[in-house]
Amino acid sequence: MDKEHKKKISEGLKEAHARGAYLNVDRTKHGQNIREHWINGDYDNRDASYRNDENYLNQISDSLKLKWKEGVFGKERNKKISDAHKGKPKPWLRKPKIEYIKICEYVECKKEFTTKNKDGRFCSKSCSSRGVKRTISPEKEKIRRQKISAKLKGRMPKNLQYNITNNNSYRQKDMYNIIKEYFPKAEENFYVKTKKTKRWLDTAVIELQIDFEYDGMIHLRKDVQENDRIREEELKDLGWRIIRFDRNNFNTIREVLTKIIKENGDVYTVGVK
Repeated sequence: MDKEHKKKISEGLKEAHARGAYLNVDRTKHGQNIREHWINGDYDNRDASYRNDENYLNQISDSLKLKWKEGVFGKERNKKISDAHKGKPKPWLRKPKIEYIKICEYVECKKEFTTKNKDGRFCSKSCSSRGVKRTISPEKEKIRRQKISAKLKGRMPKNLQYNITNNNSYRQKDMYNIIKEYFPKAEENFYVKTKKTKRWLDTAVIELQIDFEYDGMIHLRKDVQENDRIREEELKDLGWRIIRFDRNNFNTIREVLTKIIKENGDVYTVGVK
């Protein structure tokens, strides 16, 4: 800014003060008055060519550098400013906080509430859970079920597998451990898919296709015995042989296993159904 321009500004201000132009001005609304002048276009024709002057720009940069040297602009000041604005949007991006007055759409509520969400419909989560009726079209539900069945096809669900492995009796586990000594590749709770349904074998020797079952007290029931008969027929159609043990012949497991090994996989006649 050159000296002549500064003189013009100072002389204009002195004249305005002499006329009493600033006597009735509310200084608290100074910024608002300036905004009104900008809106009315009072500053459109002013001479702003000095802003592009190199001397003016150098003077500003020199004054800022001097303030840095004098310690007016220090790291502590910058840190305070950054901490104050931390987590907040930039001042020119901040939007005014608008609160909308709405009426709850839940039939039994109908309370008036304020919200920042323009599309808010309910005053609370409980009203939203009660007020919204979720309707599922039968076509979408059918497609969803088909996708689930396609994923589970030929596999055992994890929750069912967990229940089977964790509900084995201690006798079943003892039987498995003994069979494992003679047949190291024996598998517990082996999964077999039959023509009609899916079956799980207590202990299976896959190489010989032999199924070792332990029958507890529940197998004395007629409905369970009928289910065992159907199960055996389905497994026999696939070439499996079933050997059952209960509390009466549990001590004969080792004898049965040694005879099976000697006979090279031939079915043991005693205890086989």
